[in-house]
Amino acid sequence: MKSRNDAVADPVKTVALASLGCVKNTEDSEYILGRLKRAGFVFTARPEEADAIIVNTCGFIESARDESLQVIRDMNGYRARGRLKRLIVAGCMADLDRDLVHREAPFVDGFLSPFRMDRIERLVSGKIRSCRRSAAFPPPGYHPSCRRVRITPAAYAYVKIADGCDNRCSFCRIPAIRGPYRSKHPASVLREMKSLARAGTREVILISQDNTRYGRDRSESPGLAGLLDRLADLQEIYRIRLLYLHPDRIDPTLLNCIFSHDRICNYLDVPLQHVNRGVLKSMGRTGNPDGYRRLVETIRGCNPDVALRTTFITGFPGESVQAFSELEAFVAKGWFDHVGVFVYSPEPGTPAESLTRDVSPQEADFRRERLMLIQQDHLQTRNSRFLNRVVEVLVDESDPKMPGCSLARMDSQAPDIDTVVHVSGDLPSGTVLPVLIRRAEPYDFFAEPLPADRAIS
Repeated sequence: MKSRNDAVADPVKTVALASLGCVKNTEDSEYILGRLKRAGFVFTARPEEADAIIVNTCGFIESARDESLQVIRDMNGYRARGRLKRLIVAGCMADLDRDLVHREAPFVDGFLSPFRMDRIERLVSGKIRSCRRSAAFPPPGYHPSCRRVRITPAAYAYVKIADGCDNRCSFCRIPAIRGPYRSKHPASVLREMKSLARAGTREVILISQDNTRYGRDRSESPGLAGLLDRLADLQEIYRIRLLYLHPDRIDPTLLNCIFSHDRICNYLDVPLQHVNRGVLKSMGRTGNPDGYRRLVETIRGCNPDVALRTTFITGFPGESVQAFSELEAFVAKGWFDHVGVFVYSPEPGTPAESLTRDVSPQEADFRRERLMLIQQDHLQTRNSRFLNRVVEVLVDESDPKMPGCSLARMDSQAPDIDTVVHVSGDLPSGTVLPVLIRRAEPYDFFAEPLPADRAIS
C-alpha cells in the first residue's frame, strides 16, 4: 500500500474546485481554473475523480469560516474513497486564517494566497507546499494570456474592477484580508469585457468592495462614471450591472451616467447596514435616516422605475429596542425591491470585536426574521405590478427545480441574490426574449415566452 508521501509524488492530472463565499471569490476561482487549464490540467465536477482538490475559502464572517472548514474536511474524505493526492486551501483563509486552518485541518497539503495565483500550477503539482502574499498588496490586473474557465452560467460573468477596501467599517475584516483599495486600470477592465463578449457573455456584473470608490487611488483614472461611459459603448454586451455602491458617494454625476446609458441596468445595490445614528456611528459609517430618505428620493426622482437593493445588519452592539424600531419603520416604508438582512458576527481583529454584545444571537436572528417578513409583505404588493405584463428577460440556465423550464432574470434582478423568473421551455443560456408574466409571488415570477417581435410594455 502506498503511503501518503508516495501518493503526493504521483502525477496530478485531474482537478476539482469548490468555490465558496462572495462573487469576488467566484471570479478568482475562474482565474485559478484558467491558469490550470493553460498548464494542461483536466477538470472534473466530481471530487471522487480528482487527483487534487482546491477549496477557495471565505473568511468574511464566522459562519463562512465554519462552512469553509467543513468543506475542507469533507473534501479530505476523498483520500480514502477517491483518488485525492493533494488538498489545497485558497482564498481569504489562506492568508489571514492560515493558523486556524493548520489547527483545524492539519491534513491540508498546500495554501494559495489570493494574491499569488501565479503559483497555483506548482502547488497542484506538488513542487511547493504553500505561498504567502508579498509584503505589499499587488494591484489587480487582467491577463489576456490566462482566460477564465467559467463556473457561472454562460449568460453572465463577474468582472472585478478593484480589490481591497479603504472604508473602515468597524465590523468588517476585508481591509485586513484584501488590503487597501486598488483600482484596476480602465483599459484592463475593457479588455476583460471584450474577451467575455467574444465568449458569448450577455451580462457583465461589475464588482468590488465599493464600486463608488473606483479610480480615486489612481490619479490617471476616471471615476466610476467615467469608466461606465467607456464600457457602455461595448455593443457586444447586452447589459452591465453594478453591485456594491456606498451610499456616501452616490452623487448626481453617477446617477446621470447610469440612467443615461440603456446598456446599464436600472438597478442600484446600496448597502445601508442600518439607519440609527448611534448604531451607524459605532459601525464606522456616517449615515442617518433623514439622509438615507433623501438619497432614496433623489434616486427615485431620477428614475422612478429603478430597482433598489440594500442590506442591513441586526444585533450590532448598541442596537437597542428603539434603534431596531427605527430600522423596522424604515424597511416598512417599502422603498426597496430587494433587501438582505444579516445577523451581526463579532470578527477577530475588528474594532467592533471589543464592543459589548448586548443583543443575544437569538434576539438578533428574531429581528432579522422580522425585517424579512416586513419586506416579504411589501414584495407581494410590489411584484403584483408585473402580473400580465410583457417584460424582457435574459435566460441564465435550465431550471433545476422545474423540468422543462428555464431560469431567467429581468433588468431588475441580479443573479443568486434576488428574485427569478421561471420561464416555460428549456431555453439556451444567454437567450434574450420577451415573456408574459402569468404569476407573481414575493420571490418568484412565472412566465411564458412570446415571439421575439412582441412589443415590451
